[in-house]
Amino acid sequence: MADPQLPAISTKLLLAELQRRKEDGERPACGSKETGWYDTAAHVFALLLILALSTLACGFPLISRRATTGKRQKTIIFYCQHVGTGVLLATAFVHLLPMAFESLTDPCLPYF
Repeated sequence: MADPQLPAISTKLLLAELQRRKEDGERPACGSKETGWYDTAAHVFALLLILALSTLACGFPLISRRATTGKRQKTIIFYCQHVGTGVLLATAFVHLLPMAFESLTDPCLPYF
């Protein structure tokens, strides 16, 4: 079971950092940041690969259901669907969390 004080720790750290910046009077120069190198072809390929693999993974239960029917088959599909959902949620969380912390601790944000 998760520690109920875990969200409070993150909030306390964020508020402490905002208070420190307010006391120090830190105000960096804000504006558009310099854009880095971006490989469009690699990103398009990755999107198409994800689309193809997702289509195959979503179609697997439909294809396998036509092939055989039985209690064991339904159990396997049930567990595969839930493991897939867990992997999808965990991946989204892991990739979005660092960006959220970076964005929310941006010194260009107004104090609240």
